[in-house]
Amino acid sequence: MKNDNINAGSNYFRNVNKFDKKIAEDMEKTKPQVPVFTFGIVAIILGAALLKQFDFQNFKFEKPALSVVYLIVFIFSVYVLVKNFKNK
Repeated sequence: MKNDNINAGSNYFRNVNKFDKKIAEDMEKTKPQVPVFTFGIVAIILGAALLKQFDFQNFKFEKPALSVVYLIVFIFSVYVLVKNFKNK
């Protein structure tokens, strides 16, 4: 009788473990969608801001320090978008 209870318990944990793996696989499939959307919006906004701040006649930025920060984040967001596109 005790062996039946032990086997039933171990089968329960095996089934739960399979269920957890299934949930983890489903989460991995849906996970990249949010950062892609977010980084896409960030890239569009920062690209527009960089174009607005750049003076094409003098080839200088109005606020150089802020433009450097914008450029770093813009390059990182484009990198994430390209990396995600290559993985699919």
